[in-house]
Amino acid sequence: MFKCLVNGYQYPFHLDILKALEKKNILKITHWIQRPELFNDLDRDFESVKKYNYYDCIRAKYHEKYLKKTVNKEIDQIFFNEKRNLLNMASRYNYYQNLSERDMMQFIETHKNYWSTFFSENEIDLILFEEIPHLLYDYCLYLIARSYKKKILIKEFANKLNSVVFIDDVYSRSKIGKNYYLKKNVPSQAIDEFISKVRGVSHNEALDIIEKKTFELLKNNFLKKISRKFFYVFLNFRKYLFFKLKNEFLFKKNNFFLSKNSYVTELERDIFRLKSFFKNKKLTKIYNSKKIIVKTISKEKYVLFCSQMQPEKTTFPEAGDFQDNIELLKIIRDNLPSNVKIFYREHPATFMYFHNCYMYRNSKYYENICSNKNTFLVPYNDDIFKYIDNSLAVITTTGTSGIEAAIRGKTVINFGSAWYSACKSIINIKSKKEIYKLENIFKFKTDLNDIKNFLYYLDYNYLRSELEIRSGDFVYNYKNKKLFSENLKKKNFSFYKSEIKKYEKYFVKALSNENFR
Repeated sequence: MFKCLVNGYQYPFHLDILKALEKKNILKITHWIQRPELFNDLDRDFESVKKYNYYDCIRAKYHEKYLKKTVNKEIDQIFFNEKRNLLNMASRYNYYQNLSERDMMQFIETHKNYWSTFFSENEIDLILFEEIPHLLYDYCLYLIARSYKKKILIKEFANKLNSVVFIDDVYSRSKIGKNYYLKKNVPSQAIDEFISKVRGVSHNEALDIIEKKTFELLKNNFLKKISRKFFYVFLNFRKYLFFKLKNEFLFKKNNFFLSKNSYVTELERDIFRLKSFFKNKKLTKIYNSKKIIVKTISKEKYVLFCSQMQPEKTTFPEAGDFQDNIELLKIIRDNLPSNVKIFYREHPATFMYFHNCYMYRNSKYYENICSNKNTFLVPYNDDIFKYIDNSLAVITTTGTSGIEAAIRGKTVINFGSAWYSACKSIINIKSKKEIYKLENIFKFKTDLNDIKNFLYYLDYNYLRSELEIRSGDFVYNYKNKKLFSENLKKKNFSFYKSEIKKYEKYFVKALSNENFR
């Protein structure tokens, strides 16, 4: 039996799966990092578990007895080697851009000291991560768990395919499905339908149900929140002005997380969000003022660079050596013929009102991009398939535009570690040592049959979880997620139970070290 620390797993069906594994004495959950909204459910189903507030972990608000400074040369060396990654992750909390590198290193040090002491004083065999660690606290937890040689299982969800696979390393994504080419794999109707959609007329047709509902819900949520806010403030005026929000990422401008006076009120949070809204509006104007409008795109000779939204796990840490877009674009520019243009397309989510992407994007950022010879910004809200189809090649770090472009017959260069990196019809560049692969950009041939075989392999060997698809992934409020899950269970209990058992079996295989890749 594994003594287990769980990080995340916030959907109601996840609790049912882990409860089933406990009943079979496969694992014993002793510690759980979770959102406080789920604490009552954990108390009911996992009586002896020690709960950690997810927001406290984000803020490094740990129990003082574990905050003593640790001296461990191996861990110190690991953190030294990971300094760039760690600072990038810490920077996502530099909301006011007023923190020095020294401040962020102190923040990192606090996480390091806590988790080093934690593992030296607690008997833990297994750490379960709901997704790739990328929020600083969980990445520090991951690094130290590895140094202590703990078993690690990270649930990786291959979006678009709705497939789940467990990996044991944040950079193992590039090995997912690596043995697919050794045999002809069993065809899958689901994969054939996915490919048919991607090869369709427009990108909008290729969006899956979660993507469509997420964008729709977020748009509607914003409008609903504005109307509800007025009535809430009217009825809870005193609370709105003075109540401190402890379950919140944000901190006061002049009091960083580590300060006891860092908690904001609802009013302060809403002021910050309003400012963020206008900053994103300004960012949209900056981008649009610098973009070019291509009249006859079929006559252009260019490669398309599809940027990822930042800050997100798709760059920190999944992009590896290539987390800095400006640096990456200079590398690409230096390795392309001078007469071949680079069209830079920003990720549309960058300009959404609730994101803080202005921390990583500004006028200077886009000026630096355009300062590269023959490098231009193109509209982010045009159909991406139009730019893919007329390009010589498509370049991305870990975005799904990579697999979409390959399916549409384009040469794709993927920098970093994506779930499709192992496909031989994609040029994967994992580190700066492999930059030489750019030489093949105009010689490389994409093979649709090879891509199909790769996707068939993933579909057959990994877990296609209907619960992941139907869990209400587009619902952001836990109360509604729970309601969504309970309704699903009531409507089709036998289906729900069969999916739980399927997931449970897959967990057991992963725990028994079966090689899924």
